[in-house]
Amino acid sequence: MSKDKKKLKVLFDTSFLVQLSREEQKAKSTFEYLIEEYDEVEILISTISLSEYNIKGNLLSEFEYMDFTLVDFGISDAEKAAKLFCKPENYDRKCLKDDIKILSTAILNEVDYLIVYDDDFKKITECNQTKIKVVNLNKENLPGYYNPIINSSEIQQK
Repeated sequence: MSKDKKKLKVLFDTSFLVQLSREEQKAKSTFEYLIEEYDEVEILISTISLSEYNIKGNLLSEFEYMDFTLVDFGISDAEKAAKLFCKPENYDRKCLKDDIKILSTAILNEVDYLIVYDDDFKKITECNQTKIKVVNLNKENLPGYYNPIINSSEIQQK
């Protein structure tokens, strides 16, 4: 009897990549968990994140150790982003359009999780009522993963 392979498809938001490049512990441990826990992890990064990240860094050279697929933002993504566009209340970030483009890329590529380090990202999904699973590592873990760094801060807040 063969064991079912555990597969996962994720899209990393720019905010997660920034924390990973800073070797922030929660980001590192989550990345390590993905690689160790799953037999196959398909990591996607949007060209929108590439452009955002490269304002101050070089994504392709800094993450050359990571096996990822760079996903172009194309016509279908643009059309989806236009349909998703909404501005949540109390949302004044300048990168709202880029966040919506990243969200549309995640939806069209049917990822299991969009991994972010962004407290405002869920506001966008709630505003346009998408069902994409956004995991904000500022406040939560990937399902099934106990990260003592995150969980201890959650306990202290309660």
